[in-house]
Parts: sequence; structure tokens; C-alpha cells
Amino acid sequence: MGKSTALVDPKKVEQQLAEIDQVAKDASLERLASMPSKAHRAIALANGINALRNLVDGPILDSWLTLADTPLGFKTDRAPGSKDRNGKALTPYRREVIRDAIIDALLRGAEIIGNEFNVISGKYYLTKEYFERQLKEIGVEQLRVVEGVPQTMGSNGQGALVPMRASWVYAETEQSIDCIEENGQDNRIAVRVNSGMGTDAILGKAYRKLYARIHRRCTNSTWLAKEIDTVDGEVADLGKAYRKLAKEIDTVDGEVAEPSRLPTAPSIDWDRIEEQLGECEDLTAVNNLVEDLAEHMLDKEVATLKDYADWRRDQIRQGRGPRKDG
Repeated sequence: MGKSTALVDPKKVEQQLAEIDQVAKDASLERLASMPSKAHRAIALANGINALRNLVDGPILDSWLTLADTPLGFKTDRAPGSKDRNGKALTPYRREVIRDAIIDALLRGAEIIGNEFNVISGKYYLTKEYFERQLKEIGVEQLRVVEGVPQTMGSNGQGALVPMRASWVYAETEQSIDCIEENGQDNRIAVRVNSGMGTDAILGKAYRKLYARIHRRCTNSTWLAKEIDTVDGEVADLGKAYRKLAKEIDTVDGEVAEPSRLPTAPSIDWDRIEEQLGECEDLTAVNNLVEDLAEHMLDKEVATLKDYADWRRDQIRQGRGPRKDG
């Protein structure tokens, strides 16, 4: 669809931008946390999204679309010239897809410039730059990070564990965090490694998770921590995405709703989870997978997941292969 050629009224654009800023602030996840009930939060969020879909349009959306796949704007996984795994050219995203990703990013306080979010598989993805700015804005000072050498994991190197240490000053108090393997505890940062990803990209993902952990330590936020530990740049399936949204709304004030009060979500593909566990070659890989999957699940589903994980741990300890049915 081509861009509008109609004359633009600067005053109207300025008013529209001001309305976008106000709606994004009123419906932000930070603002939702101060509301008295889940019903209030749901209405405010729905109204905010609907309002932003009307406001983020016309010349404003046209201007923001020019920032896609530029160094100072935001990236997508369908940049001009991109191809899929089979070498077929990818079609750029429709404007409505980019618009919705921008709205999601705005509601989380992201900037449209500065590579603070990407559009991956049609969804928003908050970047390392976003989390780095968040730390500065909440008052984190003298941040120092020491990184170790990533250790690949999995038969095809599809994951990596990164040791990192960080220290900083917040609210005039010195604080630190150690994401290392020590005294039988492995707290290294686990990241997913995509095909062709080099060390710098692996470290970039690790920094992203580290910054979110620091933010959680300083502010006791819930949604921001879940944001970083669940997606990791990959899009979850429908069931996981549904549970993530339900948890994000219901834990924004630090309070998780009872499973019976959450909407019914699509069923979990336990066969696929069993397959993933079977691909884990050591206990650390099992633990990291369980931690990531559990973020998308209800309590009763986590209990089932732990049963599957215990089976795989036993298999690894006994030096046996994947579970066989029958």
C-alpha cells in the first residue's frame, strides 16, 4: 500500500503525537500496576490498544515505517533482501504488523529510535539497548560488568551458557550479581544460539538478560523479568504466547491469579516438550529448559513439566538415551 500524498497539517500531527504519548503512558504496564483490580487493568489496556491503533496511522505511521531496518531506527527479520531457510525471498511486513509491534513497544516504554525493539516473526522484541536505557533511567550508576567465555551446549550448539558478574550503585547502595557456576550451583546466563551466530551476538543476548536481572533486583518488577527470560528473541507457540499474556496482566502487581481464574489456553504440546528434553545432554540443559518453559505455564502444568524433567534427569544419570514409548 502506497503512502498518503495528502497535505499534512503540522498542528494536527503535533496534537496526534501528544495524544499517542498520553495514551501510551496511561495504558503502560507500569501504569496498570497502580490500578485497583484486574478488571480495571484489562479495560485500560484494551482501551489503550484500540486508541493507539487509531492514532498510529496516516503520516505518523508512514514516517515511522521509514525507520524500519535502519541503524538508528528498529530492525526486522524481513529486511530488504532477506531470505528464509530455503533461500526464498521474504516479503516485508505489512504496515499493520509493524504498527502493532510499535504499539506493543510503546506500551512497554520503548523508544522507536535507537534499536530499542525489533520485529521478529511479526512480534515486538525488546533489545539490549532498551534494557540498558531502563537501568540508566531508574538511577543505576557505576555499572561494571565482567563477562566470561560462552560455553556452547546441545548436540548442535543450539545454546550457550555465559558466565557474568556485575556490580552497580542504586539508591546510594552498592549491589552486585554473580551469574557463574560455583559450589555446585550453575547460575550462568543461558541463551539460545541461532545458526551462524557469533560470540558477539551471543554476548549481546547475555547482556540483555543480565540487564533485565539487574532491573528486577532494583525494582522488584515482574513483567520486565518475564519479558527477558521467556522470549529470548524467539516467538513462542500460540499456547505459550497466550499464557505469557495472561501472566503478564495478572502479575503486573506482583500477584499471580489462581489457575482457575485464568482464561482457557490452547493445550501444551507435551510430545514436543518430551522431544526437547530428550535433546538435553546434561542436567544444566534440562534445568535451563524447564526454567524457560515454566514461565509460560500455569501451576498444574509446571507440575507435569517437572515430572517429565525428572524422567530426563534419571535418563542422563543412568547414561541412557531418549525415552521410548510402549
